[in-house]
Amino acid sequence: MGMSFYGFGLVGGLLNTYVFSQSSLRSNPCCLFLLALNIVDVLHIHNSLLIRVLQVGFRWDPIAIFPFICQLRYYIGYVLITLYMIFLTFASCERYASTCNRQSQWRRFSKSKNVSYTILGCIIICCLVCLFIPFCYSVTHSSACTVQNSICSTLTTVYTLIVIGFVPPIFVTIFAWLTVRNLRIIRYRSRSAPISYKTYLRIKDANEQFTSMLFMQIVTMLISSVPYASLMIYQLSTRHIHKSPVRIAWEQLISQSIHLLIYLNYVSSAYIYLGTSPMYRQHLISRKDQSSERVGIDREFMSSIFASLSRAEDEKKIPLIPIHTAEVTEQKQQQHHHLTVAPLHMTSHSKNGSTAVAL
Repeated sequence: MGMSFYGFGLVGGLLNTYVFSQSSLRSNPCCLFLLALNIVDVLHIHNSLLIRVLQVGFRWDPIAIFPFICQLRYYIGYVLITLYMIFLTFASCERYASTCNRQSQWRRFSKSKNVSYTILGCIIICCLVCLFIPFCYSVTHSSACTVQNSICSTLTTVYTLIVIGFVPPIFVTIFAWLTVRNLRIIRYRSRSAPISYKTYLRIKDANEQFTSMLFMQIVTMLISSVPYASLMIYQLSTRHIHKSPVRIAWEQLISQSIHLLIYLNYVSSAYIYLGTSPMYRQHLISRKDQSSERVGIDREFMSSIFASLSRAEDEKKIPLIPIHTAEVTEQKQQQHHHLTVAPLHMTSHSKNGSTAVAL
C-alpha cells in the first residue's frame, strides 16, 4: 500500500509541477499557493512514505544505520504538515479576498507579490516553531523512533490537534463559506450587469476554476483530518487506561487505517484537479503539444543545419574539378589557336610568293 501511495504521489507531484510552473498560471495568486502545496506534498511523501517503504517493503531501516534520521525525519515531517495546513488556510483566505469588492482591504492579500512574501514568512515561522520536535524523539534499543517521555507525548499530541484537527479546518470552513456567499452575490449581479462587466466575469473564469480545485482539496483535507483528530483525542484520553491485547490490536488497526487516510492529502491533489478542472486538463495537454511542437521545430532546425553543412562541404570539394578542367580546356584552346593562326599566316605568305619556297 505504501509503495502504491508513493508512486501515485510522485506522478501527481510531477503533473502539478508541470502545469503550475507555466507563466500564464503563475500570475494567479492561488496558483502560487497550489504550487507551494504541491512542493510540500512531494517532500512529505519522500520524507515519510519513502522511509516506510524501505523499512517494510525492502527490510532496510536507515534509522538503524543513521540514528540522527529519527529526529530529522520527525522535525521535517512536522514542519511540512504545518506548512500544508497553513498554505491551505491562506489559499482559502486568498480565494475569499479575490471575490471581495475592489475597495475592500482584503483585496491586498490577493496579489502575487504579497502571496510570495506570505509563503516565505510561513516557511521561516514553521521552521522555528517546530524546533522542539527533535528533542522529543529518540531511537530505542530496537531501532524504533519513539517519543521520549509523557511530557513530550502530550506536547506533540496537543500540537497535532491544534495544527491538524481544529484551527485549520475551522478557518478553512469559514473562508470557504464566505467565498461561496460572495460568488452567489457576483452571479446575481451579473444577470443584469452591462456587457463590460460580463466580459470581466468571463475573464475571471480561471479564478472560479482555481476556487473549485481548492475546495475539492479542502474537502479531502477535512475527510482525513477529522478522523485523525478524533484518534488523537482518544489516545490522549485513554493512555492511562489498562487495555486488553484485543483492544490494543483493534486500536493499532484503526490507527494505521487513519494514517493511510492522512496520506490522501499528499497524493491525491493532481487527480482531484484532473477530475474537477477543465483548465488544468487544457493546460496539461496544451503544454504537451507545445513541447512536441518545440521538439519538431528543433529537429527541423538541426536537420537544416546539417543539410547546409553538407552543401558547404560539397561546394568545397566540387570546384576543384571544374577549375582543373577549365585550365586544361583553356590550354587546349590556346594550342588550337596557335595551330590555326600558323597555317593562315603561311597561306598569306604563299600567296605573296616569298616564304612558301623557303619552307
